[in-house]
Amino acid sequence: MALPRPARHTVGMDKERLDKELARASDRIVNLILHSDLEWIDIEIEADKMRQRVLAEAPEKISTFERIYPARFQRIWRQWRAPRVRETEF
Repeated sequence: MALPRPARHTVGMDKERLDKELARASDRIVNLILHSDLEWIDIEIEADKMRQRVLAEAPEKISTFERIYPARFQRIWRQWRAPRVRETEF
């Protein structure tokens, strides 16, 4: 006979755990943008893994996710990785 699985502590603990996991995943993606030579498609794949995690764990938060993270990653990409246009020297 299998042992029963331990009950989760509280919903608040699960939310806290998910928040920490998302923060770590976001930090990881930002580090990939800043310190790797991955293409944008690879960054999108990593962001999609985060999205799938939110859908699986807290689907009610997907709209918040969509408002925050994709724009953040795109902004950081544009700021640090997009080709820069040289200003004309005077």
